[in-house]
Amino acid sequence: MKPGFGTARLLLAGSLNGLQRKSHARKAGFEDVVVKPHEFLHPAVPKPLIPVAEAITVILESLPVIRQIAGSLFIKGRKP
Repeated sequence: MKPGFGTARLLLAGSLNGLQRKSHARKAGFEDVVVKPHEFLHPAVPKPLIPVAEAITVILESLPVIRQIAGSLFIKGRKP
């Protein structure tokens, strides 16, 4: 995070789910924490199937339980 910007956007991967990441960000002093699932597209998906897989991704990212297993999470927060 650059000084004076007041926000940080992090791309984090790992075994923690979105709710746990949100909790960790709050404990680190961030406010207004938003965790957004991203990237259900597996690298092994054949090129011709990518448009179909991306359409399915949009649906998966909207399902509460399923979105917790996203390949990546975008975490946005604000330092007071």
